[in-house]
Amino acid sequence: MVSAIYYSSQTGHTRQYARLLAEALSLPWYDMARRVPAPKSREVIYMGWLFAGKVKGYEKAAKENRVKAVCATGMSPPSDKLTESIRAANKIPADVPVFYMQGGFNMKALPLPLRGIMYFKNKSIAAGLRKVDAMNAHQAATFRMTQKAYSAVDRKNLDPVIAWYNSL
Repeated sequence: MVSAIYYSSQTGHTRQYARLLAEALSLPWYDMARRVPAPKSREVIYMGWLFAGKVKGYEKAAKENRVKAVCATGMSPPSDKLTESIRAANKIPADVPVFYMQGGFNMKALPLPLRGIMYFKNKSIAAGLRKVDAMNAHQAATFRMTQKAYSAVDRKNLDPVIAWYNSL
């Protein structure tokens, strides 16, 4: 039985989701960066931020715990294609559900090397979105993230994770 949420957050958006999920499921939550480890070998929901398709911290979490579900956050609009690419890039077993929630972006919260990378990446993302005739809400949120600090964190984005947990 899942007994904790284990997470890694770079700019705070995954942390917000972890807190919201912990409250909704009445589970403790542990931040990998603060070295407050979840007890080893327990069943956990792992939440991490995306960078170049990788869920940061997932490998370590999977080595130390029995990860029963993976939740990734990032700038992109959610899609089934994205969820499957996350599974493939991170070698997440087929029996482990993968969830994606649009999080947010804050350039100032990134370490300097990542700022340089994301400066150019944001320009590219914004240029692509400017070509879209009518952006949906998720695309508009992504565009706003390329322009300034913006958060799309919303409790309702956790509904599929909560439904999965309640079905156990």
